[in-house]
Amino acid sequence: MKLNRDQIKGRVEKTLGRGTRNEDLETTGTVDHAPGDAKAAVGHLGDQVERIIDKAKDRLRKK
Repeated sequence: MKLNRDQIKGRVEKTLGRGTRNEDLETTGTVDHAPGDAKAAVGHLGDQVERIIDKAKDRLRKK
């Protein structure tokens, strides 16, 4: 799984927060990670839609 910038930043902050017992930094990491997850999900959905469209085109060409 390829991580985007928001996911990496969030994971680093969350890990540093846990390691230093800094709850604020850990929470910031969790919050920063969420948009990265959303972007990844949207990207994945777009890839799936492209595959479905390609399959439909292939089926139409075979007819």
